[in-house]
Amino acid sequence: MKFIMVILICISGHCQSIYEERLYDTKAICESEAMKAKAYMMSTYPDSEGEIHCLNTDEFEEYWDWWLKQTGIEPNKDA
Repeated sequence: MKFIMVILICISGHCQSIYEERLYDTKAICESEAMKAKAYMMSTYPDSEGEIHCLNTDEFEEYWDWWLKQTGIEPNKDA
């Protein structure tokens, strides 16, 4: 099973979700890298809020469809 790091960041009430295209072989490796990303984000954007998650590919697909709907974009199931 592969894992994808998803970062949700909010600055001044505007939230954005980003993800790495790199797939991690284990959740432990993804979480280790997530700690590095968290430290970077906290030092670069100290007034922001956010979350970092490591999702398997099925969870990611479900999350991304939900996120697109939240932003008013209909997911493309044919892509």
